[in-house]
Amino acid sequence: MTVEDLVPLSGDSILMAWQYVEDKLIVTLELSETDATVSIAIKSKWFAIDVPNHSSSDAFRTCYIEIAKLKDSLAETNGFYVPAKEFVYVVSRKWTT
Repeated sequence: MTVEDLVPLSGDSILMAWQYVEDKLIVTLELSETDATVSIAIKSKWFAIDVPNHSSSDAFRTCYIEIAKLKDSLAETNGFYVPAKEFVYVVSRKWTT
């Protein structure tokens, strides 16, 4: 299964676990559409997350996957993409693919 195949199946998925090891983020999801469990690995030297691993609350673990062009959504400073300064802009921004 490719990431492109995963995107339409990922709505309201449950984040089962995540780990960051050797410059890879490994995310395990239970897909709501198929009840299948999948793991994806994302290679990155930079990683930040604000969700407790193995949280018992579905509110914190419900998620979906979306492919977005960062250059269309985020500002760039010194060669790095940076988040919007206003949180309202972050939650109201419609991502484009």
